[in-house]
Amino acid sequence: MIVMMFVIGLFIVLGIILINGKGSSLIAGYNTMPPEEKEKYDTVALCKFMGKMMFALSFSMCI
Repeated sequence: MIVMMFVIGLFIVLGIILINGKGSSLIAGYNTMPPEEKEKYDTVALCKFMGKMMFALSFSMCI
């Protein structure tokens, strides 16, 4: 139970970081792309989407 609460808290913190448009280096696959490939993506929108996903995952773990 304590481990699950720790993981939920970690996901919420990561969600807050990502929803602010920061932390693109935390997204798997994005940080390993070459710079030419990264220019094709909207970094802020990608971070906000992943932040929402982190909130959804933490909420589903609570249930």
